[in-house]
Amino acid sequence: VDSLATAVNHRNNRLHAICPFLTMAWQGDWEDFSISDLRNVALLSHSGAGKTAVTEAMLHHAKVINRLGKIEDGTTTSDFEEEEVKRQSSVQLSLMKCPWNGTKINIL
Repeated sequence: VDSLATAVNHRNNRLHAICPFLTMAWQGDWEDFSISDLRNVALLSHSGAGKTAVTEAMLHHAKVINRLGKIEDGTTTSDFEEEEVKRQSSVQLSLMKCPWNGTKINIL
């Protein structure tokens, strides 16, 4: 569990370094949420169905990001690795945190 938390923290730190447009909502204190206020949402579908675009829209609507990234431009929040930008397709799982009406939503 510690190695997974370390890997997620490392990826999130790299994400913030690459995507400086992330707002403070991304960096907020998630310890304030109780387990009853936690929701995990997994977006599953075939390639090209729009999972990344839906994630961008959710983050933007919740004001976690202040602009919508575009897959074609390589500016999406969840696809920031060089290979993902090059392929214009997600290569690995991304965890996006999204507060909504007092609930913490983890978008997978």
